[in-house]
Amino acid sequence: MDIAQKLIKLRKWLEKENLAGFLVPLSDPYQNEFVLPAYNRLKWLTGFGGSAGFCIVSQTKAALFVDGRYTEEAKQTIDPALFSLHPYTYSDIVSWLRTSTPKKGMIGFDPWIHPATQISHFQEKLASQLQFVACSSNPIDTLWEDRPALPKEPCFLLSEKYTGESAQAKRIRLGKALAEKGADAHLIIDAPSLNWLLNIRGHDLPYTPVIMSYGLLTSNGKVNIFGTLDQYPLAIRQALGDDISFFPTQSLLDHLTSYKNLLLPLAHTPYAIQAHLSNHNIAFTWGDDLCTLPKALKNKVEQEGFRQAHLLDGNALTRFLSFLDKHQGSLDLTESSAATLLETYRRASSHLQGLSFPTISAVGANSALPHYQPRQDSDIRLRDNTMYLVDSGGQYKTGTTDVTRTIFLGPTPSPEQKKHYTLVLKGHIALASAIFPSGTSGIQLDMLARQPLLQEGLEYNHGTGHGVGHFLNVHEGPQGISPRANPHVSLQPGMILSNEPGFYEAGAYGIRLENMILVKKAIVKNAKTSLLAFETLTLAPMARTLIEIKMLTQEEKNWLNTYHKKVWLHLAPLLPEEDALWLKKACTPF
Repeated sequence: MDIAQKLIKLRKWLEKENLAGFLVPLSDPYQNEFVLPAYNRLKWLTGFGGSAGFCIVSQTKAALFVDGRYTEEAKQTIDPALFSLHPYTYSDIVSWLRTSTPKKGMIGFDPWIHPATQISHFQEKLASQLQFVACSSNPIDTLWEDRPALPKEPCFLLSEKYTGESAQAKRIRLGKALAEKGADAHLIIDAPSLNWLLNIRGHDLPYTPVIMSYGLLTSNGKVNIFGTLDQYPLAIRQALGDDISFFPTQSLLDHLTSYKNLLLPLAHTPYAIQAHLSNHNIAFTWGDDLCTLPKALKNKVEQEGFRQAHLLDGNALTRFLSFLDKHQGSLDLTESSAATLLETYRRASSHLQGLSFPTISAVGANSALPHYQPRQDSDIRLRDNTMYLVDSGGQYKTGTTDVTRTIFLGPTPSPEQKKHYTLVLKGHIALASAIFPSGTSGIQLDMLARQPLLQEGLEYNHGTGHGVGHFLNVHEGPQGISPRANPHVSLQPGMILSNEPGFYEAGAYGIRLENMILVKKAIVKNAKTSLLAFETLTLAPMARTLIEIKMLTQEEKNWLNTYHKKVWLHLAPLLPEEDALWLKKACTPF
């Protein structure tokens, strides 16, 4: 079926069910960031392949909502005759429903893939106009004839030499925290949280090494797992110990009714679970996922693991950048084949477990799309006198990486390109070298990275930094650095984030410079208060030909020279001789 035929069939189902519309989020029952192909109903219905989107189909109209990262990509992907395009915000979704659906109409939704808070928000804002109806099954699953199968591979244990803390110690620690809140059980929906808690990993998702199951942590530190039992072989169950019990996924709802007071994670709990508990008069309290903050505070073993991961990752990226530079004028690569080449360099290390997200490999105008990914109809060749942006990362048992470099393919970038690159670099340095008091949140630091651009009347439409998981999500909360970062979440020692300001000239080129940074205590002589700073973990050179050195202050030059010296000292011993010689030139002090 083509897209138009899919919409026709879905509307026939709407008519049969007497529904005015149906909600199609990019979501799964675990609220994962990267969803399995089998759960990507949004892409099946619309053709849009970005990682954040929401669709509503009514009996006469259809709307696709995407955030700023994907606006240009969506314009190039979807058929405007079939879908109207809107910003992905609750207010825009509510506004569309209010103006594009009939009063007193019923809007259907799959209760397992919508957070309860989302449906509650819609119900509150549209109570006088619409009724939201939880459907017993998802109609797309019936229409989707060649829907991919769900994974079946077993999980595996992650050794304490990587995690730095036993699963038992984590369970007991969080069980005590749960008891202090007066609850007898805590439901864990987020798959990375459960995997972190039990020191297990899996192969269920393409870029996040988790097994997808629900978990129920009790105040005595025991855990019940609800999942596909075949994915937990006997050897794994025995290793996890007697305090871990296993049940099939479908028994979760009935099992929950045996508790008196449940703590539910506000951000992740599906509507289906809230509705079931309410219908059975089971007391529950909304709160945070108890694993989220402890998971974000990397211990010393995890921190050192990240440093080791960046040695491996920096080696691969530097060899790739060296190759591109040495073969300028004779490159026989497209955006996608360049991404494949970079992956090949990463896979030269036996420690690589996989990529941490789909590589963004973009030339020229495509690099102005912050989350562009090559497609068959847009995959272009790397050619001289163009910008090339590559945003990529790897999964290692010691840590997760995410790094972006922008280079110029050719000898002489324009003065404007050098100016914009240097403004982004200045913002990157400002954040990387910041010293700030304990209690500072990411929203307070975001302006440091934007200031050099703003002084020129320029801006970028994405966050400056996101948290990064330990051999888990490449995007992890609760910490972040952006105008929308939670002001109540302060940056704390052990947190790891990205530092990635950018600039995008639509239709021409894009620039982004991304390193990962570790929050640590700052050592400042005669300090009167507790201060924090960042340690830059990523190891890869910046693009010398794009730096307008006259725009950098002496302090900025000092930071850049110190960073390049660190890159050289750490990577040179690991590189082939010709790549080490290239790196030495790339890291020459200014």
